[in-house]
Amino acid sequence: MVRTITAIIATILIAGCAGGSLKPTVPESKDARQACPTEIGTIIDIVEVTLEGPTEAAQGTGAAFGAYLGNRAAKDESDVVEALAMGVGALAGSAAGDLASKSVLSRDGMELMVYVEGTTHSILQESDANQPFEIGQDVWVVGNLEPNTRNRCSTGIRVLIKR
Repeated sequence: MVRTITAIIATILIAGCAGGSLKPTVPESKDARQACPTEIGTIIDIVEVTLEGPTEAAQGTGAAFGAYLGNRAAKDESDVVEALAMGVGALAGSAAGDLASKSVLSRDGMELMVYVEGTTHSILQESDANQPFEIGQDVWVVGNLEPNTRNRCSTGIRVLIKR
């Protein structure tokens, strides 16, 4: 029973932590052999940001694991002690999951303010050493900037240096 629960929690944790790259040079394979809308823009500002990991999944998994450990630790105690141990375990596990999501699962990113045809767009993406952006630089904006449009790239919007 313990192995089964541990395996389930580990699976949830891995699934919650697994995510695709948010780097502009790593599109999803769904976009292969598809035409994505592309426009030329100019970078007018760059802000370094931190792209936070899946906080809710990490907190939930930590809380479940902590509650389970609390339950196991107080297994031969009264119902009140067992419930209290589960609650404390859940709080500690949630805090540990939150810490993991902010320290291990977060990524360095950038918010690019890109001017395209009279409108400024804020585009968030993971930092990529292969794309050293500068203010005033012309860039390709790949993906559809218009909401509710049929021709969308599954990768979302990406900004790439125009070479």
